[in-house]
Amino acid sequence: MARVTPRTWRRSSYSTSGENCVEVPALAPELERQEFGQVPWTKSTRSQQTTDQCVELASVRGYAAVRDSKDPEGPLLIITGQAWQRLSRQIKTGAFDQG
Repeated sequence: MARVTPRTWRRSSYSTSGENCVEVPALAPELERQEFGQVPWTKSTRSQQTTDQCVELASVRGYAAVRDSKDPEGPLLIITGQAWQRLSRQIKTGAFDQG
């Protein structure tokens, strides 16, 4: 896991310009959002194929990104490829299923 140091923190875009702000770690500081606009996104096989309720996946330089297909310009979940493999394996085995 990447070690978060003070120089890798950034102010959240949801924070105001005052002192009461939220800082979030930039765990993939070498990646730029536009890089994900230049690669193909794949609809998850676990998504409902006949509706617009889909999760899409993309890969850039060893990182995986996940987004909501209804909001392609919205937030991205970006994690290392290794972390994505672990998370994907847990999802497929039902580790997070409720009920």
